[in-house]
Amino acid sequence: MTSPSSERSFQSVIHQLVAGSTGNYATFYLMNTTRNRNGWGVTKQALEEALPTVIKKPLGCGPDYKIDKHYPSPMAVGVFTETDMPGSYALGTAKISDDFVWGELKAGRWGPISVVVASYRETCSKCSESLIAVKNPYDHDCIKNKDAYMISHSFKFKRIDLVDDPAYPQAGLQDLGGSAEDSVLVPLELCASFYESQSTGQANVSLNHVGIEKKMDDKEIEQLQARVKELEAAAVTATDDAKKLETLEKEKSDLEAKVKELENPDENPEIKSLTERIAAMDEEKHQSILTACVEARFKAGLATDKTVEAKALEDFDNGVLKFMTLEAGKVEAMKRANNESGPQWKYSPTGQTDLEASMTTQRATFGFPARKLEATA
Repeated sequence: MTSPSSERSFQSVIHQLVAGSTGNYATFYLMNTTRNRNGWGVTKQALEEALPTVIKKPLGCGPDYKIDKHYPSPMAVGVFTETDMPGSYALGTAKISDDFVWGELKAGRWGPISVVVASYRETCSKCSESLIAVKNPYDHDCIKNKDAYMISHSFKFKRIDLVDDPAYPQAGLQDLGGSAEDSVLVPLELCASFYESQSTGQANVSLNHVGIEKKMDDKEIEQLQARVKELEAAAVTATDDAKKLETLEKEKSDLEAKVKELENPDENPEIKSLTERIAAMDEEKHQSILTACVEARFKAGLATDKTVEAKALEDFDNGVLKFMTLEAGKVEAMKRANNESGPQWKYSPTGQTDLEASMTTQRATFGFPARKLEATA
Protein backbone atom coordinates (compact mmCIF):
# COMPACT_ATOMS: atom_id res chain seq x y z
CA MET A 1 0.00 0.00 0.00
CA THR A 2 1.42 3.41 -1.01
CA SER A 3 1.96 5.87 1.82
CA PRO A 4 0.08 9.18 1.49
CA SER A 5 2.28 12.02 0.32
CA SER A 6 2.17 15.70 -0.51
CA GLU A 7 3.87 17.27 -3.49
CA ARG A 8 6.21 20.13 -2.52
CA SER A 9 8.47 22.29 -4.67
CA PHE A 10 11.26 24.81 -4.26
CA GLN A 11 13.79 26.64 -6.36
CA SER A 12 17.55 26.51 -6.27
CA VAL A 13 20.45 27.33 -8.56
CA ILE A 14 23.53 26.08 -10.40
CA HIS A 15 26.81 25.91 -8.46
CA GLN A 16 29.47 24.81 -10.94
CA LEU A 17 30.04 24.01 -14.61
CA VAL A 18 32.81 21.67 -15.74
CA ALA A 19 33.67 20.92 -19.36
CA GLY A 20 35.98 17.91 -19.54
CA SER A 21 37.05 15.18 -21.85
CA THR A 22 34.22 12.91 -20.71
CA GLY A 23 31.48 15.47 -21.23
CA ASN A 24 29.87 18.64 -19.92
CA TYR A 25 28.74 18.55 -16.29
CA ALA A 26 26.61 20.95 -14.26
CA THR A 27 26.56 20.74 -10.46
CA PHE A 28 23.47 22.21 -8.80
CA TYR A 29 22.97 23.36 -5.24
CA LEU A 30 19.94 21.16 -4.49
CA MET A 31 18.93 22.24 -0.98
CA ASN A 32 19.95 22.58 2.66
CA THR A 33 18.29 22.00 6.01
CA THR A 34 17.11 25.60 6.53
CA ARG A 35 13.74 27.00 5.50
CA ASN A 36 13.58 27.55 1.73
CA ARG A 37 12.02 30.46 -0.13
CA ASN A 38 8.67 28.62 -0.30
CA GLY A 39 8.44 28.51 3.49
CA TRP A 40 9.28 24.90 4.35
CA GLY A 41 12.36 22.79 5.05
CA VAL A 42 13.71 19.28 5.66
CA THR A 43 15.69 17.52 8.38
CA LYS A 44 19.29 16.53 7.78
CA GLN A 45 18.42 12.84 8.07
CA ALA A 46 15.57 13.21 5.55
CA LEU A 47 17.94 14.92 3.12
CA GLU A 48 20.59 12.18 3.50
CA GLU A 49 17.98 9.45 2.90
CA ALA A 50 16.40 11.22 -0.08
CA LEU A 51 19.61 12.17 -1.90
CA PRO A 52 20.10 8.77 -3.65
CA THR A 53 16.72 9.23 -5.38
CA VAL A 54 18.28 12.03 -7.46
CA ILE A 55 20.54 9.60 -9.31
CA LYS A 56 19.34 8.86 -12.89
CA LYS A 57 16.68 11.57 -12.63
CA PRO A 58 16.57 13.59 -15.88
CA LEU A 59 17.29 17.31 -15.94
CA GLY A 60 14.42 18.75 -17.93
CA CYS A 61 13.01 21.85 -19.56
CA GLY A 62 9.84 22.60 -21.51
CA PRO A 63 9.26 21.80 -25.21
CA ASP A 64 11.23 24.07 -27.56
CA TYR A 65 13.47 25.03 -24.61
CA LYS A 66 10.67 26.74 -22.66
CA ILE A 67 11.68 27.42 -19.05
CA ASP A 68 8.73 29.45 -17.76
CA LYS A 69 7.24 26.54 -15.74
CA HIS A 70 7.08 22.76 -15.27
CA TYR A 71 5.64 20.97 -18.30
CA PRO A 72 3.88 17.57 -18.19
CA SER A 73 6.24 16.10 -20.80
CA PRO A 74 9.56 17.91 -20.46
CA MET A 75 12.59 17.56 -22.73
CA ALA A 76 15.46 15.66 -21.09
CA VAL A 77 18.58 17.79 -21.57
CA GLY A 78 20.75 15.90 -19.09
CA VAL A 79 20.78 13.22 -16.40
CA PHE A 80 21.99 13.28 -12.79
CA THR A 81 24.97 11.02 -12.29
CA GLU A 82 26.17 11.79 -8.76
CA THR A 83 25.35 13.61 -5.52
CA ASP A 84 27.30 14.97 -2.57
CA MET A 85 26.42 16.17 0.94
CA PRO A 86 29.52 17.74 2.50
CA GLY A 87 27.57 19.26 5.39
CA SER A 88 24.00 20.39 5.91
CA TYR A 89 23.55 21.05 2.20
CA ALA A 90 23.34 18.74 -0.83
CA LEU A 91 24.73 18.98 -4.37
CA GLY A 92 23.66 17.10 -7.49
CA THR A 93 25.70 16.79 -10.70
CA ALA A 94 24.08 16.22 -14.09
CA LYS A 95 25.75 15.36 -17.38
CA ILE A 96 24.41 17.85 -19.94
CA SER A 97 23.54 16.20 -23.25
CA ASP A 98 22.16 19.26 -25.08
CA ASP A 99 24.63 21.73 -26.63
CA PHE A 100 22.15 24.62 -26.65
CA VAL A 101 21.43 24.19 -22.93
CA TRP A 102 25.14 23.96 -22.19
CA GLY A 103 25.69 27.25 -24.04
CA GLU A 104 22.91 28.97 -22.09
CA LEU A 105 24.33 27.70 -18.78
CA LYS A 106 27.85 28.87 -19.67
CA ALA A 107 26.58 32.30 -20.76
CA GLY A 108 24.81 32.72 -17.42
CA ARG A 109 21.41 33.11 -19.08
CA TRP A 110 20.15 29.87 -17.51
CA GLY A 111 20.86 28.64 -13.99
CA PRO A 112 17.84 28.37 -11.67
CA ILE A 113 16.13 25.01 -11.20
CA SER A 114 12.74 24.03 -9.81
CA VAL A 115 12.74 20.86 -7.74
CA VAL A 116 9.62 18.79 -6.96
CA VAL A 117 9.60 16.27 -4.12
CA ALA A 118 7.05 13.84 -2.66
CA SER A 119 6.88 14.44 1.09
CA TYR A 120 5.63 11.58 3.31
CA ARG A 121 5.87 12.99 6.84
CA GLU A 122 5.51 16.63 7.78
CA THR A 123 5.29 18.46 11.10
CA CYS A 124 5.15 22.00 12.43
CA SER A 125 8.60 23.28 13.47
CA LYS A 126 7.11 24.86 16.60
CA CYS A 127 4.41 22.56 18.00
CA SER A 128 5.44 19.35 16.14
CA GLU A 129 1.85 18.67 15.10
CA SER A 130 1.59 16.33 12.10
CA LEU A 131 0.62 18.20 8.91
CA ILE A 132 0.65 15.44 6.30
CA ALA A 133 -3.15 15.03 6.41
CA VAL A 134 -3.83 18.78 6.50
CA LYS A 135 -5.23 20.04 3.22
CA ASN A 136 -3.30 23.30 3.42
CA PRO A 137 -0.53 23.25 6.05
CA TYR A 138 0.01 26.98 5.54
CA ASP A 139 -3.33 27.51 7.32
CA HIS A 140 -1.89 25.90 10.47
CA ASP A 141 -1.96 28.52 13.25
CA CYS A 142 1.77 28.53 13.98
CA ILE A 143 2.70 28.79 10.31
CA LYS A 144 -0.04 31.30 9.50
CA ASN A 145 1.26 33.57 12.28
CA LYS A 146 4.78 33.23 10.84
CA ASP A 147 6.03 31.71 14.11
CA ALA A 148 7.03 28.44 12.44
CA TYR A 149 7.36 26.58 9.16
CA MET A 150 6.66 23.10 7.82
CA ILE A 151 9.37 20.43 8.17
CA SER A 152 9.53 17.26 6.05
CA HIS A 153 11.01 14.24 7.83
CA SER A 154 10.78 11.90 4.85
CA PHE A 155 10.68 12.65 1.13
CA LYS A 156 11.89 11.62 -2.33
CA PHE A 157 12.98 13.70 -5.31
CA LYS A 158 10.47 13.51 -8.20
CA ARG A 159 11.75 15.88 -10.90
CA ILE A 160 14.24 18.68 -11.50
CA ASP A 161 13.65 21.20 -14.29
CA LEU A 162 15.49 24.28 -15.48
CA VAL A 163 13.31 27.36 -15.01
CA ASP A 164 13.50 31.10 -15.46
CA ASP A 165 13.74 33.16 -12.29
CA PRO A 166 14.21 36.99 -12.38
CA ALA A 167 15.93 36.81 -8.99
CA TYR A 168 18.77 34.71 -10.44
CA PRO A 169 22.02 36.74 -10.17
CA GLN A 170 23.68 35.94 -13.51
CA ALA A 171 26.62 38.23 -12.68
CA GLY A 172 27.51 35.95 -9.78
CA LEU A 173 29.24 33.47 -12.12
CA GLN A 174 33.02 33.42 -11.67
CA ASP A 175 35.32 32.10 -14.37
CA LEU A 176 37.90 29.94 -12.64
CA GLY A 177 39.52 28.74 -15.87
CA GLY A 178 43.19 28.20 -16.36
CA SER A 179 43.14 24.48 -15.65
CA ALA A 180 42.81 21.62 -18.09
CA GLU A 181 39.07 21.67 -17.51
CA ASP A 182 36.84 24.70 -18.03
CA SER A 183 35.17 25.48 -14.66
CA VAL A 184 32.67 28.19 -13.74
CA LEU A 185 31.61 28.61 -10.13
CA VAL A 186 28.79 30.29 -8.22
CA PRO A 187 29.88 30.64 -4.55
CA LEU A 188 28.08 28.38 -2.09
CA GLU A 189 27.08 31.44 -0.04
CA LEU A 190 25.29 32.84 -3.06
CA CYS A 191 23.58 29.51 -3.76
CA ALA A 192 22.39 29.27 -0.14
CA SER A 193 21.10 32.85 -0.25
CA PHE A 194 19.16 32.09 -3.45
CA TYR A 195 17.70 28.89 -1.94
CA GLU A 196 16.60 30.57 1.30
CA SER A 197 15.84 34.19 0.31
CA GLN A 198 13.74 34.91 3.38
CA SER A 199 15.41 34.97 6.77
CA THR A 200 15.84 38.33 8.51
CA GLY A 201 19.54 37.61 8.95
CA GLN A 202 19.88 37.70 5.14
CA ALA A 203 17.60 40.68 4.55
CA ASN A 204 20.44 43.21 4.34
CA VAL A 205 22.75 41.09 2.16
CA SER A 206 23.19 41.62 -1.59
CA LEU A 207 25.72 40.45 -4.16
CA ASN A 208 28.26 42.48 -6.07
CA HIS A 209 29.35 41.82 -9.64
CA VAL A 210 31.58 38.85 -8.71
CA GLY A 211 29.18 37.23 -6.27
CA ILE A 212 30.88 38.44 -3.05
CA GLU A 213 28.59 39.46 -0.20
CA LYS A 214 28.43 43.07 0.96
CA LYS A 215 26.20 44.87 3.48
CA MET A 216 23.53 47.22 2.23
CA ASP A 217 23.59 50.71 3.73
CA ASP A 218 20.54 52.33 5.33
CA LYS A 219 19.79 54.40 2.24
CA GLU A 220 19.61 51.32 0.05
CA ILE A 221 17.36 49.59 2.59
CA GLU A 222 15.02 52.62 2.68
CA GLN A 223 14.86 52.67 -1.11
CA LEU A 224 13.98 48.99 -1.21
CA GLN A 225 11.34 49.43 1.50
CA ALA A 226 9.82 52.37 -0.42
CA ARG A 227 9.77 50.28 -3.59
CA VAL A 228 8.05 47.43 -1.73
CA LYS A 229 5.33 49.85 -0.54
CA GLU A 230 4.86 51.10 -4.11
CA LEU A 231 4.47 47.54 -5.36
CA GLU A 232 2.01 46.70 -2.57
CA ALA A 233 -0.08 49.80 -3.40
CA ALA A 234 0.02 48.91 -7.08
CA ALA A 235 -1.10 45.38 -6.23
CA VAL A 236 -4.08 46.72 -4.24
CA THR A 237 -5.04 49.02 -7.12
CA ALA A 238 -4.71 46.17 -9.60
CA THR A 239 -6.92 43.98 -7.38
CA ASP A 240 -9.60 46.70 -7.17
CA ASP A 241 -9.48 47.25 -10.92
CA ALA A 242 -9.80 43.51 -11.48
CA LYS A 243 -12.89 43.39 -9.22
CA LYS A 244 -14.46 46.35 -11.06
CA LEU A 245 -13.73 44.71 -14.39
CA GLU A 246 -15.27 41.46 -13.17
CA THR A 247 -18.42 43.35 -12.08
CA LEU A 248 -18.67 45.15 -15.42
CA GLU A 249 -18.20 41.90 -17.31
CA LYS A 250 -21.04 40.31 -15.31
CA GLU A 251 -23.34 43.30 -15.98
CA LYS A 252 -22.45 43.14 -19.67
CA SER A 253 -23.21 39.41 -19.74
CA ASP A 254 -26.60 39.96 -18.03
CA LEU A 255 -27.54 42.74 -20.48
CA GLU A 256 -26.54 40.63 -23.46
CA ALA A 257 -28.74 37.81 -22.14
CA LYS A 258 -31.72 40.20 -21.78
CA VAL A 259 -31.18 41.57 -25.30
CA LYS A 260 -31.10 38.01 -26.62
CA GLU A 261 -34.40 37.27 -24.86
CA LEU A 262 -36.00 40.35 -26.40
CA GLU A 263 -34.65 39.50 -29.85
CA ASN A 264 -35.84 35.91 -29.52
CA PRO A 265 -39.05 36.01 -27.43
CA ASP A 266 -39.90 32.43 -28.33
CA GLU A 267 -36.95 31.30 -26.20
CA ASN A 268 -38.38 33.03 -23.11
CA PRO A 269 -41.41 31.13 -21.68
CA GLU A 270 -42.74 34.20 -19.80
CA ILE A 271 -42.58 36.48 -22.84
CA LYS A 272 -44.09 33.75 -25.04
CA SER A 273 -46.98 33.23 -22.61
CA LEU A 274 -47.66 36.98 -22.35
CA THR A 275 -47.59 37.34 -26.15
CA GLU A 276 -50.12 34.52 -26.54
CA ARG A 277 -52.45 36.09 -23.94
CA ILE A 278 -52.33 39.47 -25.71
CA ALA A 279 -53.07 37.81 -29.07
CA ALA A 280 -56.04 35.95 -27.55
CA MET A 281 -57.45 39.18 -26.08
CA ASP A 282 -57.08 40.96 -29.43
CA GLU A 283 -58.90 38.12 -31.21
CA GLU A 284 -61.72 38.13 -28.64
CA LYS A 285 -62.13 41.89 -29.07
CA HIS A 286 -62.19 41.57 -32.88
CA GLN A 287 -64.86 38.82 -32.76
CA SER A 288 -67.02 40.97 -30.49
CA ILE A 289 -66.83 43.96 -32.86
CA LEU A 290 -67.43 41.69 -35.90
CA THR A 291 -70.51 40.09 -34.30
CA ALA A 292 -71.96 43.53 -33.47
CA CYS A 293 -71.39 44.73 -37.05
CA VAL A 294 -73.03 41.65 -38.62
CA GLU A 295 -76.02 41.95 -36.28
CA ALA A 296 -76.48 45.65 -37.12
CA ARG A 297 -76.32 45.04 -40.87
CA PHE A 298 -78.78 42.15 -40.57
CA LYS A 299 -81.30 44.33 -38.68
CA ALA A 300 -80.81 47.11 -41.23
CA GLY A 301 -81.59 44.68 -44.04
CA LEU A 302 -78.09 45.01 -45.50
CA ALA A 303 -77.35 41.31 -44.94
CA THR A 304 -79.52 38.25 -45.27
CA ASP A 305 -77.19 35.53 -43.90
CA LYS A 306 -75.22 36.24 -40.74
CA THR A 307 -72.70 33.42 -41.32
CA VAL A 308 -71.91 34.50 -44.88
CA GLU A 309 -71.65 38.16 -43.78
CA ALA A 310 -69.31 37.30 -40.89
CA LYS A 311 -67.05 35.36 -43.26
CA ALA A 312 -66.97 38.29 -45.69
CA LEU A 313 -66.11 40.86 -43.01
CA GLU A 314 -63.74 38.87 -40.74
CA ASP A 315 -60.53 40.34 -42.24
CA PHE A 316 -61.73 43.94 -41.90
CA ASP A 317 -59.99 46.21 -39.41
CA ASN A 318 -61.79 46.91 -36.12
CA GLY A 319 -62.08 50.61 -37.01
CA VAL A 320 -63.78 49.81 -40.32
CA LEU A 321 -66.19 47.38 -38.64
CA LYS A 322 -67.16 50.01 -36.05
CA PHE A 323 -67.91 52.53 -38.83
CA MET A 324 -70.00 49.97 -40.74
CA THR A 325 -71.91 49.19 -37.54
CA LEU A 326 -72.68 52.89 -37.05
CA GLU A 327 -73.87 53.32 -40.64
CA ALA A 328 -76.05 50.21 -40.41
CA GLY A 329 -77.64 51.66 -37.28
CA LYS A 330 -78.52 54.84 -39.17
CA VAL A 331 -80.11 52.86 -42.00
CA GLU A 332 -82.18 50.85 -39.53
CA ALA A 333 -83.36 54.02 -37.78
CA MET A 334 -84.44 55.62 -41.06
CA LYS A 335 -86.40 52.54 -42.09
CA ARG A 336 -88.12 52.34 -38.73
CA ALA A 337 -89.09 56.00 -38.93
CA ASN A 338 -90.56 55.57 -42.39
CA ASN A 339 -92.53 52.53 -41.31
CA GLU A 340 -94.01 54.30 -38.32
CA SER A 341 -95.09 57.48 -40.27
CA GLY A 342 -98.35 57.00 -42.36
CA PRO A 343 -101.08 59.48 -43.54
CA GLN A 344 -101.85 61.88 -40.67
CA TRP A 345 -105.51 63.03 -40.45
CA LYS A 346 -106.60 65.63 -37.96
CA TYR A 347 -110.04 67.15 -37.22
CA SER A 348 -111.01 70.44 -38.95
CA PRO A 349 -114.17 72.40 -38.06
CA THR A 350 -114.64 73.37 -41.70
CA GLY A 351 -114.33 69.83 -42.88
CA GLN A 352 -111.28 70.87 -44.97
CA THR A 353 -108.13 68.90 -45.33
CA ASP A 354 -104.83 70.49 -44.63
CA LEU A 355 -104.28 71.06 -48.33
CA GLU A 356 -107.65 72.66 -48.75
CA ALA A 357 -107.14 74.86 -45.73
CA SER A 358 -103.75 75.95 -47.08
CA MET A 359 -105.28 76.80 -50.48
CA THR A 360 -108.02 78.84 -48.82
CA THR A 361 -105.43 80.81 -46.85
CA GLN A 362 -103.34 81.50 -49.93
CA ARG A 363 -106.42 82.68 -51.91
CA ALA A 364 -107.37 85.03 -49.13
CA THR A 365 -103.82 86.40 -49.09
CA PHE A 366 -104.04 87.38 -52.74
CA GLY A 367 -107.65 88.70 -52.42
CA PHE A 368 -109.42 85.87 -54.07
CA PRO A 369 -112.79 84.66 -52.73
CA ALA A 370 -113.01 81.35 -50.98
CA ARG A 371 -113.24 78.39 -53.21
CA LYS A 372 -116.71 76.85 -53.46
CA LEU A 373 -116.92 73.19 -52.69
CA GLU A 374 -119.20 71.00 -54.76
CA ALA A 375 -121.84 69.17 -52.89
CA THR A 376 -121.45 65.49 -52.86
CA ALA A 377 -124.40 63.29 -53.47
